[in-house]
Amino acid sequence: MTLDHYIPRCLTRPWHDATHGRESLRVFDFQTGTFAHRNSRKLFARPGINAAATEAYLNQHIETPFSAVQDKIVAAGTDMRRVEAAFGELPHTALTGLYWLQVQRIRDAHDGHTEHHLDEFAGRGIGWLEGLSAVVFEKYEPLLYVVPGGLYFPDSAIFTVPLVDQMPAIALPIHTRFALVFADRTKPRDATDWSMTRRALPTALSLGLQSRRVIVPPEFEEPPPEALVNLRAKVRELFTITSEAAAVAGMPVWRLNETS
Repeated sequence: MTLDHYIPRCLTRPWHDATHGRESLRVFDFQTGTFAHRNSRKLFARPGINAAATEAYLNQHIETPFSAVQDKIVAAGTDMRRVEAAFGELPHTALTGLYWLQVQRIRDAHDGHTEHHLDEFAGRGIGWLEGLSAVVFEKYEPLLYVVPGGLYFPDSAIFTVPLVDQMPAIALPIHTRFALVFADRTKPRDATDWSMTRRALPTALSLGLQSRRVIVPPEFEEPPPEALVNLRAKVRELFTITSEAAAVAGMPVWRLNETS
């Protein structure tokens, strides 16, 4: 039986560590406190998650279009006009599917066929994804952030960004130095912009709050395990402080223990 990736390989390929093989990923496990190199063909994958038709649907409408644009973004280097132009070429359906269906993909892998499954959504055809995309883009604006310090890739795929005046932002790393965020069009962007452009903050946040494993960027020196454990503890403290500050100010509160 073939392996289905619940986190698509097109997302993790910028983290390939060529010093250990073309498809090698350097992974840190918070539970064991160890580093290991894993083949991207087997990481974040399980047999039989999706029907073959669903895999074809994801590849055609989401992963292939995204990969083509990702290549252009990487080729643009530090030329932000070229980066933004490439990002603008990504079909709304692919962008929506990549970001908004990721949690469902992970849930399907770990929980099996529960009430909803990607097989059900894919069976509705491209029209369903177009409808979802229209609803999403009416309320949210996709923002591509250049991260100065680099990003880890957590096994949750996404990571949260604490905001005092509103619910946390959700970021999806699409490269070791780029993150995608869908921002509520009715809310100010100042806090999100500030958090995503600090030199060290996005790097720390990308460790995730409860992820067991993270992929280490190939350009990073291997840090001491305790450094990563301590850094994530500080991130969790930041979320607790942010939540408490919001509660005192009478603003929306998001509790740390609500994350998955």
